[in-house]
Amino acid sequence: MKTNMMNFRKSYIVKTISMLLLQSFLFTNIGFAAVEDLKPDSNGVYARGVSTPEDINLPKDIGLIRDTHTGAGKRLIVHIQDAHCNYEAQTNISRIIETLSDKHDINLVSLEGADGNVDTKWFRSFPDAEIRRKVSDYFLKKGELTGAEFLSITEGAPVKLVGAEDRALYAKNLKIFNTVYPARGETEKYLSDVRTALRKLKTYVYSKRMKGLDSEVEAFENEKTSLSDYARFLNKNIEKHGLKLQNYPNFARLIRTLGYEEKIDFDTVNEERTGLIDKLTEIMPENKLEKLVKRSVLFKAGKIGAAEYHAYLKEVSDENGVQVSRECPNLEMYVVYAGLYEKIKNQNLFNELGLIKNALKEKIISNEDERKLSALWDNLKVLSNLVKLELLNKDYDYYKTHKNEFKPRVFSEFINKKIRMYNLAFSIEEPNTLVRENLPKWEKFYEIGLKRDKALINNTLKAMDKNKASAAYLISGGFHTEGIKRILEKKGVSYIVVCPVITKEADSPYIKVLTNRGLAIPFLISKLVPMKGAAVRGLVRGTGVMEGEPDLAARRAKFIKAWVEQYAPLWKARFDRQRETVARATGMDTVEFDEGILARAFAIAVFEGAREHGLDASLRDEIEGLVREVFQLELVTRVATSTTGQTARTDRTDRGRQNDRRESGRNPGQRVGGGRQGTGGVRGTPIRTAIGEYEGLTPEQDAAFREILRESFAEGTF
Repeated sequence: MKTNMMNFRKSYIVKTISMLLLQSFLFTNIGFAAVEDLKPDSNGVYARGVSTPEDINLPKDIGLIRDTHTGAGKRLIVHIQDAHCNYEAQTNISRIIETLSDKHDINLVSLEGADGNVDTKWFRSFPDAEIRRKVSDYFLKKGELTGAEFLSITEGAPVKLVGAEDRALYAKNLKIFNTVYPARGETEKYLSDVRTALRKLKTYVYSKRMKGLDSEVEAFENEKTSLSDYARFLNKNIEKHGLKLQNYPNFARLIRTLGYEEKIDFDTVNEERTGLIDKLTEIMPENKLEKLVKRSVLFKAGKIGAAEYHAYLKEVSDENGVQVSRECPNLEMYVVYAGLYEKIKNQNLFNELGLIKNALKEKIISNEDERKLSALWDNLKVLSNLVKLELLNKDYDYYKTHKNEFKPRVFSEFINKKIRMYNLAFSIEEPNTLVRENLPKWEKFYEIGLKRDKALINNTLKAMDKNKASAAYLISGGFHTEGIKRILEKKGVSYIVVCPVITKEADSPYIKVLTNRGLAIPFLISKLVPMKGAAVRGLVRGTGVMEGEPDLAARRAKFIKAWVEQYAPLWKARFDRQRETVARATGMDTVEFDEGILARAFAIAVFEGAREHGLDASLRDEIEGLVREVFQLELVTRVATSTTGQTARTDRTDRGRQNDRRESGRNPGQRVGGGRQGTGGVRGTPIRTAIGEYEGLTPEQDAAFREILRESFAEGTF
């Protein structure tokens, strides 16, 4: 009997585990670029589970790790390359931080475009998490919040935000930008004319082989051909022109990976994996099944990567006498494929693609005209990226060391000479005065950007020391990456470089944000307290940045008013939905409240949240003022009657706030406000008292009203 029970128990457990494992993989299909590798938690040097930078990995649908470096010290910076105001990028930056915070407990975030503490408590005081997320998402789409700020406001992770900027350098950078940006249209038109002329000349100057290479390169760079097809083209020409594949290790891994990809039937891999797991659950001892379940759950949750998990499956299969190579040949190949793909360093791969392209050009170019035209075409790309704010640090280094090759006359002399040679019916004019004068100013813009590299690092390291953090994030544009890497390497600081995934082309409001009010949004909530207008004007206008523009205090006021205006209608709709639920729960046919009551309910909820988050009296007053303005409502401070018959005006003294806390334990039917309960004393805040003394509120409405607040926000009684 005992044996039968044990067999039944084993059979039941096996079937249950098998069912759970199969369910967990129902929507986890194998495919190219689905590989991810996050190692299990362990004690680490830099953070929980992080002993080397290579221990940090990400799901490849949110971020790609482009580079890593292990320094001599015990500090680590996760440098996230920012795509300013791109909604998908900002969303993925938020997810990257949330993922690493959850796994490795890295919670300090240093932001480009801000200085000091970036405090989001004001926004977090708005109590409904779902509405707060919707409103934050609205401003994220507009480019007026960053992904890190979104995460902090929605409390997706316990992050602390700090600014990384030297404010004066940032302001100088912005001053130059606002000077040269008006001429950008003229500059881009000139560059477009040059591009058209050079493209026409390719027909006459390039040989057939050079045209073939140029066509493939342009198709890839303009995203008209895939990385896989472009890599196959380059590999074919590497062999043809005698280049050595081993000189490009990441490209070589990609080619091997593509070879396996052609052989593997990925649908069959999924079927083979499912069958293998089913077989393992039947033959493995019960104590080993628990580990299989845990590893499978970790893989499903993105905590370990495909390479690690499938290598583990093969290892377990070998231990239990299952020959994967014979029974699951596609899965066997996938194990190798995933391991190869995992070892490819993305940034190094794209650097190698550029090296291969240039090496092939050197093999194919047959005369000086081809060489000159190819160089001018590449230089024109650098100039275009410079004007579009898309230039990388390494490209700017090239620009500085070859400055004479970028002068307009170099382009026009070559183009016009070839036009005469081939008797062509077009010409290229010299750029106008506006373009000539502004091109050097773009150079100065980038020079100050290089100086900001040092400030970004120094302020981040200071914040790490102050907060006793051995690891932190630094979020800044890709232009700063090379400078940041160089500085960190000199300082002995380890780093990883992460690029958020962007799959969709989208118009970015970044330029609008920069030019609309002069300073990017993070400065709005950097040290978010009521700012003194005179002090702000002295700080910012002293640099000449914001002449004729509103100061930061005015801009901040506009933004937080817009926040309340977005939040309030959503809250009222939520309140109205909850009203009917409470009506049924209290046995009432319906619960009716006019707009005044709804407005006061909103004020109570927000004010309570503000107090819970420790906002000081001036910020709570500011919230009240915004509620009055948005709802066009007079929230009159009421007079409370004491037990002695005297009157006292409600205020926010410490004693008044203590009374608020004591009153939070009232029953739903109890009133809040002076004299209504006969207990006397100064009770509650002005908003709370105004609610309690609203003349049209019946006892039944009062009870239902407080029940709605509890149900809506789970913030305790009111």
